Amino acid sequence: MRFVLIAALILATGGHGPAAQSTAAARAEFWCPMHPNERSPVPAACPICKMTMVRIPPVRIGEYLMDVEQLLSRVTRGVGGLRIVIRDPATSQPVTSLETMHERPLHLFIVSRSLDYFAHVHPEATAGGAFEVRHAIPAGEYMVVADFLPRGGSPQTLQRAIVTPGASGLTQIARLTRSVLTQTARGLRTQLLAGDVAAGRNGHLTFDVAGSSGGEAVTDLEPYLGAPAHLFIASADLTETMHAHPDATAAGGSRLTFDVTLPKPGGYKMWLQIQRHGTVITLPFTLIVSS
Repeated sequence: MRFVLIAALILATGGHGPAAQSTAAARAEFWCPMHPNERSPVPAACPICKMTMVRIPPVRIGEYLMDVEQLLSRVTRGVGGLRIVIRDPATSQPVTSLETMHERPLHLFIVSRSLDYFAHVHPEATAGGAFEVRHAIPAGEYMVVADFLPRGGSPQTLQRAIVTPGASGLTQIARLTRSVLTQTARGLRTQLLAGDVAAGRNGHLTFDVAGSSGGEAVTDLEPYLGAPAHLFIASADLTETMHAHPDATAAGGSRLTFDVTLPKPGGYKMWLQIQRHGTVITLPFTLIVSS
């Protein structure tokens, strides 16, 4: 149900016996959780995304747990926010110590079953060990996806389905039948290039951003949450999700390239988030991936 970096965790031990493990541990004790192949003997900045590296955690079996509680609005009687509790897989106790990744400890994505609704929000820690965010959610069915890094742990992407008050009947799984590769908004024309993307293998999603009137190159994109851009990807059935960032050298430029692996053939909905003139722009794309 999520992209898990199992291979990276195995590599964290060295992977070839006790001697190799000891040598590897002495050589590289820190890694970038977003790009686990980037390692260092000291907590340096990741050369790809510029996030400060954290200590490589020990291999740990077990999935973190997540409780999602809907906070009802007294005014609208609909959902006015969410309360999130992250639980330790061994003790089931709330986890409150999260590393800051791209300026926030917890990135939360809310996607409707129809794939028509998308929100990227950031719950804040409360005194009771939970994380809360005030955000109105319309009636319907949604997948809530949390992206976080427990202190001393490995990167986590957890999903929970919710149905908000007023939802009428069950929504059918979205049918994505054609690719939508170009979007125009706020004076920008953005095109998705995915020539080397196929199911089950590493590929690149490249977004070219240009002026919508004359096609001129755009060089004034601003960092958004510590990255040149954010990209959230969901399979049509919402069983596979991914939160990605481009190479940090793309900052301010008109070409954004994301290194991804889409696990299965079929349709994927993508939301690219960029910032310009202090405004966050969210652009939806659809990609049909072959086998």
